[in-house]
Amino acid sequence: MTSQILEPELFMKRFLVTTLCSTALISSVQADPVMDRLPEHVGFGSGVLIGAAVAGPVGAIVAGTMGVMLGHDVLQDRALLAEQQKRSEAEADSQLASQERDRALQQLRAESTALARSRAEVSGAQAQLVAMQQILESVSIPVFFDVDSATAHARHADALSALAQALNAVSALRLELTGYADTSGSISHNQTLSEARAASVSALLNAAGVETDRMQVAGKGESLSAPFDPLTAGADRRVDIQFRFEANTPGAPAHESLYSIR
Repeated sequence: MTSQILEPELFMKRFLVTTLCSTALISSVQADPVMDRLPEHVGFGSGVLIGAAVAGPVGAIVAGTMGVMLGHDVLQDRALLAEQQKRSEAEADSQLASQERDRALQQLRAESTALARSRAEVSGAQAQLVAMQQILESVSIPVFFDVDSATAHARHADALSALAQALNAVSALRLELTGYADTSGSISHNQTLSEARAASVSALLNAAGVETDRMQVAGKGESLSAPFDPLTAGADRRVDIQFRFEANTPGAPAHESLYSIR
């Protein structure tokens, strides 16, 4: 009687073990479509086999359930590791972006410093040019003449040549040529003589390459001359040359035209 009862139980155990082994083998062969669930499948199959061998059908069910839980824990661990890896990669990318931003900011600060230094240098150069312009415009270069003559002394030839070169180099430079005469002749004669003297200097500069439209010519006769004195009258027989500057661009400060070099 006992042997008849045990045989079916033994048969059932063997049947479950065989069936579960076959199921595990089939699952392993068809694992590719469900690779993400592989730990649960392996845990379930392993648990069933062990449970069936140890405690029969009930043990197989309990052990299989435990195997699924263990396999699920493995999946959770893998998901956690993957999330941590993604977070680490994101932090590395963020750190790299921060370093790039810091380098860009440092370069921008360096460029801003260089620009401020350049502006300061330009501002200093402009201040020097303005001072130079003011000095030049306050200076008068005299060209002297003999009595009742409109021909400049030969000793002024080199100075007039250098002056012509300066005008050819700086496009904004202009000249005012004003002729004078002493009081030895009549007022009308001295007026004509002063104009002729200014015109003669203009002709010399024009021959040296200065355009006539860059020279303003005028004569003031004896209007500024002292009473005639043979010892001092020579200073009244002259043409005064004065510098003037014009801006190349309408509305621009005059000193900016000094940068315009021909």
